[in-house]
Amino acid sequence: MRDTRQEKNLEKAIEAARDELHIMRRRGQEKANTRDHGHDYKAMEEARDKFDDYAGRVREDHEKERGTNRHGSRG
Repeated sequence: MRDTRQEKNLEKAIEAARDELHIMRRRGQEKANTRDHGHDYKAMEEARDKFDDYAGRVREDHEKERGTNRHGSRG
């Protein structure tokens, strides 16, 4: 099966969300010391930024498919 651009964007959004969740869970379980939190926080922010980017792309893909923009008007 050939992946479409929409599928790839959705897969990337899911991957970024899993990365952020993994970091959050590890931080909670290990109760990492303060210096480790800075590195973890930066990695979490990077994962969050990737998620936001790909989530926006997924939304745009859905809007193009429906023929509407996020405000509900045709465009």
